[in-house]
Amino acid sequence: MHLPIHNSESQTPPLLIVSVT
Repeated sequence: MHLPIHNSESQTPPLLIVSVT
């Protein structure tokens, strides 16, 4: 679940992903 964060970090902020996980 850490890889997607780096991938989306460019377009979407990690905060959004952290909320999902």
